[in-house]
Amino acid sequence: MDFENTKYHYDLNVLKDHEPNSIIWCAKAAYLACELEQRLDAPAFQNYAMKRLFRVYMAPNSEATVSPMMLQQCEQGGGYQMFLEDFVARNWGNTEIVDHEDAGWSTQLKNNESFRDNFMLGVAEDLAERSEQPMQLVGYLLEED
Repeated sequence: MDFENTKYHYDLNVLKDHEPNSIIWCAKAAYLACELEQRLDAPAFQNYAMKRLFRVYMAPNSEATVSPMMLQQCEQGGGYQMFLEDFVARNWGNTEIVDHEDAGWSTQLKNNESFRDNFMLGVAEDLAERSEQPMQLVGYLLEED
């Protein structure tokens, strides 16, 4: 698979987290597994990726962050996209997880109607209230044959 010539521009080299245009390695791996699922129609790829991604982002004291670039790369409607949208809305206001000053968020909100709708519903609650109910992995898994 030639990732260099796809519409996606992830740098697959191992980079330190929080560098400009970097994505933590586990998120890169999850994204690529979701890409394989879509290309091969093999839901097990996405489910495996979502389990790993969920474990990293939901771990206590996790340093995993999310950027608008990550959401920009998603195919519409996949579990990876839904997870990122929910995660951003849930953590909006926690600057250690989501840098709300990144100008890319306004572009994502303008161009992505489903994200905008989920975001507006999510941030209507106080940050502490949003964090009380844990996210559930089952909502992001595909049905396997």
